Amino acid sequence: MSNRYPDDRDRYTQAYSQEQWQQQAQPAPPQNEVIINNQQFIAGVLATALVAAVGGFVVTAIIKALYTNNTDNQFGKIWGDATQDVWMTAWIGGAGALVAGGLLWVLLTLTPSPMTFFQWIIGLFVFAAVVLPFVNSGTWQGSLVTGLVNAFLGVLVISLLTTVGRKTTRFPSQR
Repeated sequence: MSNRYPDDRDRYTQAYSQEQWQQQAQPAPPQNEVIINNQQFIAGVLATALVAAVGGFVVTAIIKALYTNNTDNQFGKIWGDATQDVWMTAWIGGAGALVAGGLLWVLLTLTPSPMTFFQWIIGLFVFAAVVLPFVNSGTWQGSLVTGLVNAFLGVLVISLLTTVGRKTTRFPSQR
């Protein structure tokens, strides 16, 4: 190692030899590889699951409170012939968000346009969850409320996980 500045007693101005520079250089990742910050991604998916669980709990509790206080029962049974538990809705929202997060991670690592595929796949699941209660033989009011709760949870999960995916992933075109 040679020092171009002999009067400088600091070691900051010493020149590196070509061999030392090549040893310290980090190899660049391949240009077509997607880079995911897995720590933040997992934290974002878990936070989304928590928000979906709390959101499902709160919305279902509010709807149950509104219908329970309705003394003349003009809307019929709220959930058709079945009871809707607030804890079950919270569990479904949280578990659905975790499954959607896993699907998003697989799509981010394997597909060429992961966000588009993710939004379409989860959007179709949400569409089915909104429409299927109407196929059931319950009342239309119960089907409508169930469909609205499912739509709320679906939009919540899609919007939050899309943001998580975009914020924690670097695509090849972004370099």
